[in-house]
Amino acid sequence: MSTAASSRCFGHNNRSATPQTTVEAIMVALRERGLAALEEPPNVERLVRCDQVARGQLDERITRLYEQAGAAMTQLPDWTNRLLQELSAAQDQAEFERVLATHLDMLESLSPREHELLLEAVADFPFEQAT
Repeated sequence: MSTAASSRCFGHNNRSATPQTTVEAIMVALRERGLAALEEPPNVERLVRCDQVARGQLDERITRLYEQAGAAMTQLPDWTNRLLQELSAAQDQAEFERVLATHLDMLESLSPREHELLLEAVADFPFEQAT
């Protein structure tokens, strides 16, 4: 077997493979700024450079991220849906904190598990969580 053939066979010198750091950079941006991060020029450029394997990995991880958030929501009290809608509409950190402050009494009534689930649900929001 030639060197070129063995390299192809064993995955060496695969110039088209997307570096894992590219995938991780996109995932960090998603967790920090939500789906809007996919429209940011640096992430658009990263996505364009992704090969089919990396795109598949991103699809799987994004789906899992949002499925976990959805599963967490089904275990929370009904009023948390309104809270999350208000939090997701917040335009800045100050507004995010004002929304949290208006729901403080209800937040304090959450069990430790519900509190944990709520934190998971807001993990990809673009503002810091103070819950």
